[in-house]
Amino acid sequence: MALTPKDYARAYYLAARGKPKAQVAAAAERLREVLRARGALRLLPQVLSALPDAIIATDADRRVTIESAAPISDATTDAILEAIGTDPKDTEVVHAVLPDLIGGVRIKRMDSVIDGSVRGRIARIKVALVN
Repeated sequence: MALTPKDYARAYYLAARGKPKAQVAAAAERLREVLRARGALRLLPQVLSALPDAIIATDADRRVTIESAAPISDATTDAILEAIGTDPKDTEVVHAVLPDLIGGVRIKRMDSVIDGSVRGRIARIKVALVN
């Protein structure tokens, strides 16, 4: 099975993620050796180009966007993350303040959206009344 530059980029990122600088350099050297051993060293520039997208895709499950009508506290953020089964210490949180939500929060994680906003509730009531 032939691996793509994106596959190599993802593997490198997983080997280097969260490691000290020396281990990151060692992972880069291992990547170079693997590419050389497979006769694919010419792919290195493509692997490096694919790295930003590989990082985003790999960390998608660790990223949560919390949208609220007003800023929320760290304690509230932690409570939300725990309620959706995510470890607050191992999660990248993006906060967005959207006053048009009126109140409540909307939580986005990967392909899922949990809409607990007042605007979302009003929209669901409207749909229920129309149907």
